[in-house]
Amino acid sequence: MLKSIKSLSLFIISCLVPAGAVHAQELTPIRIGWQTSWATQGQVSMVLKNTNILELNGLKGELKGFTYGGPLNEGALAGALDVIFTADQPACILLARGAKWKIVGRLMYSRVGTIVPPDSPIRTVADLKGKTIGIPFGAAAQRETLRALKEAGVDAADVKALNIGIYEQVNVILKGDNLAWPGVDAFSTWDPPLAELTLKNKARVLDLGLVTSAIVMSEEFIKKNPRAAAAFLKSYITAFYYYAGHQAEANAWFKEEAKLDFDPAVLDLAASVEPNLKATSLAGVNISLSDKDISKIQSAADFIYAQKLSASQLKNVRKHINTDLLKKAVKELAAAPGTDYLTRIKPLSK
Repeated sequence: MLKSIKSLSLFIISCLVPAGAVHAQELTPIRIGWQTSWATQGQVSMVLKNTNILELNGLKGELKGFTYGGPLNEGALAGALDVIFTADQPACILLARGAKWKIVGRLMYSRVGTIVPPDSPIRTVADLKGKTIGIPFGAAAQRETLRALKEAGVDAADVKALNIGIYEQVNVILKGDNLAWPGVDAFSTWDPPLAELTLKNKARVLDLGLVTSAIVMSEEFIKKNPRAAAAFLKSYITAFYYYAGHQAEANAWFKEEAKLDFDPAVLDLAASVEPNLKATSLAGVNISLSDKDISKIQSAADFIYAQKLSASQLKNVRKHINTDLLKKAVKELAAAPGTDYLTRIKPLSK
């Protein structure tokens, strides 16, 4: 009898709690690995950090910053993370190593480009034949530059490729002028430096490519916390929608966290290829992977194996994609009273 009364009391209390209200003790911890100098995921990450969106979805987020995909993968393999924001090639390298992780959604589209000095006599990609290109070996930018060369009829053996990282590239460019850079004729690079260099007329784009980046989640986390796994994707969709409506605020949070000195116009240009920033409703945010996106990720998998960046070949990327969580997240967001949900989103006080 006492047990029945207790159960009834708990039921009544639960009915009195407003829909969507979550107590601190009920929050599920989730460790999020993001990349500290990479727009546009940087702005979305900072929305997750600086608003109550995760809490509204029953999550307690811990954001852990990494400089690039390599260390991020190590954190994932060490069991220190539950979800990571990464580009296609690092994601494929992680999966090819046999890691028990799943791609659960599209993170964003990002720009990579092959650039030359503004006044360089090199006018087309075909003009790079016999030239020297600085390329961060293993990066998605390398794949896109090689793709551009092939499409222009230039054999990769007919250019001299030097392994030059993105930060070293900027130093080289600053030592040169609008006609030439010391030791190289072109660079393969990505945003935000790509956007800054072109906006400041320090570089001219020969070829621009898009990379499909991914949200990748631990299978262990999914198995132990299936509702929280879907709730995270709800949070990510919501954070992207918030970013779309508060771009200046999200840019400021990202610049402060990453200690970047970029003009906001640089971040806006870097994000200009992302359709979700044009969303006018939650339903307008789409983080699903199209067939074209999956083909691009498969090309990344093929590339890393061909370049011997991975000892194992990831022959079928689709086997490593979980679509169920996103379907559940989208369904729950559609069923939620949108106006009430959105009005409860608040920036956290510092």
